[in-house]
Amino acid sequence: MKTGVGVGGQGVILLSNIIGKAALKAGYPVRSADVLLAFEPAEALRYAHYLSEDGIALVNTYPIHPTTVTTGQFTYPPLEEILRPLQRICNKLKTIDATKLALDAGNPQAMNVVMLGALSEHIPLREEELIEALSESVPAKFLEVNMRAFELGKRESIQFSNSSNLPIFYIIKFFKMCMSAFDLSLFACSQFLSY
Repeated sequence: MKTGVGVGGQGVILLSNIIGKAALKAGYPVRSADVLLAFEPAEALRYAHYLSEDGIALVNTYPIHPTTVTTGQFTYPPLEEILRPLQRICNKLKTIDATKLALDAGNPQAMNVVMLGALSEHIPLREEELIEALSESVPAKFLEVNMRAFELGKRESIQFSNSSNLPIFYIIKFFKMCMSAFDLSLFACSQFLSY
């Protein structure tokens, strides 16, 4: 099982649909996978238990502070405190300031596509299939920004990885929408399945 996680509004569902469409176009069967694609650091740690020992975590380093942090009830942990346990859990950890890269591409909402670009270097889907699915999933007026975001994420990931691709995964549906009783932060995650 693979999991993509983030805070509500970060584009987890859109990204799930894009990768799912590309995987279907490539004809891959559904099974299990070894990637945690996290749009937010604390959510990466929250769902790290889904990673296999050989898994890779791709983590956006930009934090989304829940209400309890913004109101001063709690403090958000330093990034190093979040990443340290992740490094022990997974085989590889790649941190990406995907939010900054999305800004560089022209729109901070393209952060999810930056993460897609980074992910593209770790799965055996052809770039053409991902781009075709992306083109079918975003409005034409946002396609150019999203294409730049994809390239920036891919370039960032290429600098990180010289390893072979991990098994492909399907992101088959919106899996869970949760409201935490402790921090009242809304987050979404999608279930990723691979072979």
